[in-house]
Amino acid sequence: MRRLNRLLFLEGQTHFIAIAIVLVILLKYSWMVWGFIGLYFIWLWRVSKYVFCVVLICFLGYGARLYWHHVGALDEGIFQGTVLAVDTEKSQLMVRSDETKVLVYQDTVDVRVGDFIQVEGMLRGLEKPSMPYQFDYPRYLESLGIGSVVIADSVTVIEHRFSVYQVRQHVKDYLERFGKSKAYLEAFILGDRSGFDAGVSERVERLGVAHLFAISGLHVTLISASLYKLFGLFKFSNGLRDVALSLFLFVYMIVASFTASIVRAGIFIIILMWLKRTPLKYSAFDVLVLVFLGLLLFNPLYYVQMGFVLTFLVTFCLLLSRKFLSEDGALMASFKVSFIAFLVTLPLIVSFQNAVHPLTVFFNVALVFYTMFLLLPLSYLTFLFPFLESVLSSVILVFEVILELLSQLFPWRIPLAFTPVGWVLIYYLALFYGLSSERLRFKRLKWVFIVLIGVYLTPYLDVRQKVVFFHVHGDSILLKDAHDRCNILIDTGSEDRHHQLRDSLQKMHIRRLDYVFISHWHEDHYGAYDSLAREISIVNLYTREDQALLEEQWIECGAFSIYIFALEGSFSRENDLSLVKVVKFGDETILFTGDIEGPREFSFEHIEFNITMLKVAHHGSITSSNQYFLDLINPHDAVISAHRNNRFDHPHQAVVQRLEENGMQVHRTDLEGTIRFVYYFDTRRKKTIP
Repeated sequence: MRRLNRLLFLEGQTHFIAIAIVLVILLKYSWMVWGFIGLYFIWLWRVSKYVFCVVLICFLGYGARLYWHHVGALDEGIFQGTVLAVDTEKSQLMVRSDETKVLVYQDTVDVRVGDFIQVEGMLRGLEKPSMPYQFDYPRYLESLGIGSVVIADSVTVIEHRFSVYQVRQHVKDYLERFGKSKAYLEAFILGDRSGFDAGVSERVERLGVAHLFAISGLHVTLISASLYKLFGLFKFSNGLRDVALSLFLFVYMIVASFTASIVRAGIFIIILMWLKRTPLKYSAFDVLVLVFLGLLLFNPLYYVQMGFVLTFLVTFCLLLSRKFLSEDGALMASFKVSFIAFLVTLPLIVSFQNAVHPLTVFFNVALVFYTMFLLLPLSYLTFLFPFLESVLSSVILVFEVILELLSQLFPWRIPLAFTPVGWVLIYYLALFYGLSSERLRFKRLKWVFIVLIGVYLTPYLDVRQKVVFFHVHGDSILLKDAHDRCNILIDTGSEDRHHQLRDSLQKMHIRRLDYVFISHWHEDHYGAYDSLAREISIVNLYTREDQALLEEQWIECGAFSIYIFALEGSFSRENDLSLVKVVKFGDETILFTGDIEGPREFSFEHIEFNITMLKVAHHGSITSSNQYFLDLINPHDAVISAHRNNRFDHPHQAVVQRLEENGMQVHRTDLEGTIRFVYYFDTRRKKTIP
């Protein structure tokens, strides 16, 4: 019977399926994963042909489920539905209609969870990411089951209906009575960190301890263990305790809006409880894998949510190294847990912060103790007994003072980016190898640190040169030399609240900008400079005020040679005062024109360079790119930097037609997103995002 169960239900072998599913997911990010897939299935065939067949079926099944997964969408901005959630601070509603879930934005939110409403408004299109390594927001909404976004003109309440989501709303309303501790209670109970002070949020992220405020599986486990003992004190039978705890966990999933870590921990605990009543002998590791597979079968896009990935990775690795963790006392075990959790979450945390604090492990040990044995239990007690809020406020004050001190004493961070995605796969292979031994040896983890060194050295190992025209509001062009010898940024575009340019540069391993040129003083050419300067070292900054200092001179930087044209004549318009530059490297000579218009273009009597590529002036405006100027330079390629749906309708169709009639190949960021020209071994390849 035991062998039959092991054969039919893959007891102790479920991880083979999980690995195959992970490889399917990674295929979305890199075609190179096919090599790992081929090697993996060859190895499985040699291990067990039965396991090979089961894993292959699951691999193909999930791949098909992922490929054909579709979230419904609205055809128009008028619909009816039930309100599932209300966020007054963001002025948004989550509404379930007959077709799909809808995210509704309205200036004044005056509805309750459970209201059946009619919405009239405008459908808002969601664009795919157009900047390197940008967060895929449409995909994230799809993973939540949201198929449409509507900007509401009017919202009419038709009637009020019962909804299980009212439980969460009642808890939120209850928490309104608390003062400063409200933000911490919302974080620990609802998994909502939006109420935190901006300074506190920044410090916990920079120190690498932001996970302390996420509802984790550990929180759920502690609560469940406490409740189980409490039910025992009330003389509940084992069966009744299992039922009561299962009901509590289900309600808690609703209160936490089915946060991935809560769902994982809740279902995990419920299955472990009820498996005791069956002949199946799945280990905790098997159950974790089954929950992972079940959730992905229910929602194949769950992997898009960072909480889902983190909760399974951390739990998986802790179970993998459980023997190692049980060898020492509580303090050493805490350090080991913190150390393993740090290694497991590193690539994912770095994907948001683009840096890592070298002392994060030690911060975690100290702050985890403070949080788990003081801040967290006191928060739950204060929720039940509000008169304890003054005590909780004092504990919070001490905690924030500690954060402030650590931030001031240890401000350093190491810039890091796990790009391309192949580094992530190699890193986790090394980590799992280190954790999979019967007795964990730190020397086996040396491969993890060798991979980290490789990740850090990535820009120095890159043999390619790149010219990147970012899809920003305005202009921003990066010239990156091989082996990180020189990085040049021409203009920064407008600032945006997500700091997309800065984030993209950091993920491209840009830690230093040797030269930044601001062509002229229009916000869409310099707006993002301050946010860049706070995070990236800028060696030399030149603006149009430096024209006299730079004109008719060459600047050498790595393989790049930069020539600044003289300002011939007097011009009154800011656009015509733009720095005009030529950058030469290899066989490429690129002319950067800023926003010059007709008067400045006619000031050039001759251009002695053999221009191969033109950055089209003023985003393709009709006031620029006259025939005289195009005849003067006659490049092969013309790149128009203009944002989609910009308010000036750049580029002008007449300009595009003029460029094409002159035999130029036109590249447009408004149509193609970020445009990258990659040079290596005397070849040039063009890549676009998306």
